[in-house]
Amino acid sequence: MFVSISLDLVGSTPLKREMFRYGNHDFKIINKLYELYVQNLFEIEESFYRFVCESGAIDIRRLFLVKIIGDEYWFVYDVDDGNEDELRAVGNAFISGLLDVLAQPRKLSFGDESLGAKFDFDLSLKALVDLVTNALHLPDRRYDHFENKIMGFLGSEARLSEIDPGDYAALCNGLNFRPARPVTKELLGVARSDYVGMQVDRFFRTAKACKPRLVSVGSTLWKRLGVQLTQPRPRVGVYQTGSEDGVDVQFAGKCVASREIIPAHEMTGIDHDYEVWHLYSMHTLREEIYLPDKDLIDYLASTRAFLAREGFYGVDRVKG
Repeated sequence: MFVSISLDLVGSTPLKREMFRYGNHDFKIINKLYELYVQNLFEIEESFYRFVCESGAIDIRRLFLVKIIGDEYWFVYDVDDGNEDELRAVGNAFISGLLDVLAQPRKLSFGDESLGAKFDFDLSLKALVDLVTNALHLPDRRYDHFENKIMGFLGSEARLSEIDPGDYAALCNGLNFRPARPVTKELLGVARSDYVGMQVDRFFRTAKACKPRLVSVGSTLWKRLGVQLTQPRPRVGVYQTGSEDGVDVQFAGKCVASREIIPAHEMTGIDHDYEVWHLYSMHTLREEIYLPDKDLIDYLASTRAFLAREGFYGVDRVKG
């Protein structure tokens, strides 16, 4: 069982399109802009790690980056199914840290304003945290299937002891096979990880419904948290208050969580609706949420629409 975290940069495709258009086939310019973009991506990743390290509840040595899919990071963190205290502490810490990571203002600018070609992009993030209780660890199963076939791929039917360990390890690494045990006493296989299963599929379908600058929590994790994440900062406090004006909403301190049902027809291959909770705070959503900057290209329309529906704009807000 593991806590699954998706951290996705919003609007990266249009940003890259504008970088190519501005570069006008000059790859020196395009590559320079790409370096700037990638540096921003790494700084976002670093900020996530720093919050993880400072949380006190998460052991970063147990955090695993499964893959980067375009501009989306997928992390997993193993938890003990029978340890509810650990699960709540870890889930709470990830939610709290992500709220802070998403609230940090980020902007990427390039171009020449005097020539009318100045671009200012908002680099907002969206995040989903959920619990996956049933998934298959793909690398182990792949290696079990291919273990006795790898030698044949090397053009030999010889025993493993007669194969050059370097060739064996290079092939395993190149084709992403994960040896389940050391190849020799001196050489260990390269450990990799990936997971498959219906809950994993649902996780990524759900991630598409997330809102920029909001942290979304899937129902599987939310129910295990008991809808109670202890106290405000550095831990996010959430307690149930029932319904207000027909909207199922929960409040606590600096955090508000509103429920959304994602219909099955919006999640390819999933045959049931799924509940998520979008968390936000009047203290961490910044002024650009309320007063968009006409010179800043952002993709916060879905967030603004969602907040408007939830009555967030009627709440007294803290500026700055």
